Amino acid sequence: MGTFELIVVAIVGIIAFMLLRGLLGTKWAGILAIGLAMIVDYQLFEKDVEKIAEQQPVIQQQVSKETPPDMNHTSPEPQTQPTTQQADAPTEPPQNVATSSQNEAVTGIGTMFPIGADFAEIRQQRGEPIQDTSYLGSRYVDFAKESYFLDGNDKVSAILIKDSGTSIFNTHVGMTVSEIQQILGQPKAAYLDDIETGHFVTDFSKDGYSISFGAENETSAPFYVIIKHE
Repeated sequence: MGTFELIVVAIVGIIAFMLLRGLLGTKWAGILAIGLAMIVDYQLFEKDVEKIAEQQPVIQQQVSKETPPDMNHTSPEPQTQPTTQQADAPTEPPQNVATSSQNEAVTGIGTMFPIGADFAEIRQQRGEPIQDTSYLGSRYVDFAKESYFLDGNDKVSAILIKDSGTSIFNTHVGMTVSEIQQILGQPKAAYLDDIETGHFVTDFSKDGYSISFGAENETSAPFYVIIKHE
């Protein structure tokens, strides 16, 4: 109860005592005045309880809106809610889209779509991606065996490959770094990327491409590779 309510109760008690004292005497006037003051006090208390009950849902709603989502990523496959894949996605590539073998013959990279491809063409052939989110500072669309990073114009700026059956200049995911080095030559760098991925990365260069193999640690075989233009 606030200060205003206490003052009201005190005034009611004093007025009641003064009016009843001449009729009933000091003793009974005091008793009745205290009783009347208690009734007024109870009525004010009920109003305070009703106000608190009305404010409670508003407080709960504000708390629920301020709860931040968990956006942490712990692997090269971002942990986000998958989108529904279209059941009627076309299985045959359009005539103007190169196949993975054709791309490998031209670029040395055996993905269905090369760097620079338009995402609209990818979605036309592959349907909706398993994941469409942000990863490593770019828009990231995942199609299981291979994933694409997109620039601001929705064109492929880099490719992430997890499939051991996809050739990258005659190397593939699952080979040891020593085996890859025999084909691609000495790496440009080898380091623990403890800022973005938490994986051990070995960077190679080939025909104008930067090729980064990622592994769990320095001695394990890479389980993904990211290719982009240098």
